[in-house]
Amino acid sequence: MNHLPGSAWLNFRSLRKQISIAAVLKDKGVLNNFRKQGDQLFGPCPIHHGHNPNAFVVSLSKNLYHCFTGYNSGGDVIDLVCRLDGKSFRQADLYLSSLSSCSIVSRRSSPRKKFVPFTRRIPLDHTTRFFHSKGILLKTASRFEAGAYYGHGFLESSIAVRIHDPAGNPLGYAARRLKNSFIQKVW
Repeated sequence: MNHLPGSAWLNFRSLRKQISIAAVLKDKGVLNNFRKQGDQLFGPCPIHHGHNPNAFVVSLSKNLYHCFTGYNSGGDVIDLVCRLDGKSFRQADLYLSSLSSCSIVSRRSSPRKKFVPFTRRIPLDHTTRFFHSKGILLKTASRFEAGAYYGHGFLESSIAVRIHDPAGNPLGYAARRLKNSFIQKVW
């Protein structure tokens, strides 16, 4: 589930199960351009408005599509609505909810676990070969609380950066694991 402002939650899993790609194609008035063969629909790509009758394939059992023209990719019903109409996920949800008999946007029923920020400071070394190779100055790494972590645990052999909320309160760390040769001291 993805959170939206106003405490509404989008349940994309429900959307994918309740609304078929065929229903979207029918609502858009293009389903009659498709032919059914077994578990699949074949037709011209409604995204690219092509004429090739085999360019767009829909798996009815998986509720997935693939376009073989233009961008040669595919996705699920939500991806299709976003691509067809240039909609955001929120707009796609509202559109798909209108096709469904029940509302997909709902209040989250289970209690949400409280986020507990990691406020403890871990020792980071700002003098790493990685920063030197990227042209990051020692004072910049220090200011942004970034550096190599030599300890043990999930950050071992990583370059880490402290993350803060907009008010400047520490929330935790983001890290990228590197080869040991890049996290060695340079200065």
